[in-house]
Amino acid sequence: MKEFLSIAKQLVDLTKNDSFANHFTESAERISKYWTEIMQFAINRKNFDSDVDCIKHLLTIKTFEDRINELDFEDEDISINKSKNLLFVGPIKVYSVCAHHYAPIIGNVWCGYKPQNKIIGLSKLSRIAKLYARQPIVQELYTEGLFDLLKYFTESDRIVVITYMRHLCMESRGINDTNSITTYYKHNLDDAEFQALLSTIKFEKP
Repeated sequence: MKEFLSIAKQLVDLTKNDSFANHFTESAERISKYWTEIMQFAINRKNFDSDVDCIKHLLTIKTFEDRINELDFEDEDISINKSKNLLFVGPIKVYSVCAHHYAPIIGNVWCGYKPQNKIIGLSKLSRIAKLYARQPIVQELYTEGLFDLLKYFTESDRIVVITYMRHLCMESRGINDTNSITTYYKHNLDDAEFQALLSTIKFEKP
């Protein structure tokens, strides 16, 4: 985006070290491309009336990663009978920025659902989690928004989303706490079922 490029040029001019200025020659362009990628959902969201419509659009865009994973399960929806079993995927690595400081958020996401009307390709769960993260947001709203998106796309009312994230606004500024990791979840499973699921997850620093 030309707006990002203009801002990035100002940022580079204000912060570059002239003693090794040659390393900043293409920095503004690289910063602009990075911002465009990490803000992909936020940029596109302005063109749609809902998160669902925006995700639908972004899911149609083929990326390099998509082409690498062409042998993965197809994203076509398949009708099935109601299942008592939970389809659960994770950890899914996601990258975002916090809405307060625009500092990076690095996290792992686990999400799943009980198929009721259909199943969707496994890669679609991962892609939705990754795409929705590409915006300035707070972890709680990301978790709850992803929950709602999965409820729509899976047509199931039995959903679980767990997020486990590092916030660089805490690690690299302010309190400089490099040990804390924030966990947030939303689900509508039975409590016993959710606790059993939690016991199977190995939480490691993202």
